[in-house]
Amino acid sequence: MGDLRTKANMTAETVAEAAKMDVSDYVRSEAGERRFRTSELYLIAKTLGVELKDIVSTL
Repeated sequence: MGDLRTKANMTAETVAEAAKMDVSDYVRSEAGERRFRTSELYLIAKTLGVELKDIVSTL
């Protein structure tokens, strides 16, 4: 997912805030150390301007 975030020119902090997540939880999730919740994935997709399937395919 980090590639999608980078292509959107957004920081982890920006995406975490939009997804109503703690930044450390977002970073851990992006690194595969924690699973994203479905509700978080929807908000992240909306923030990045991509479809949910695009995010799920990166996990």
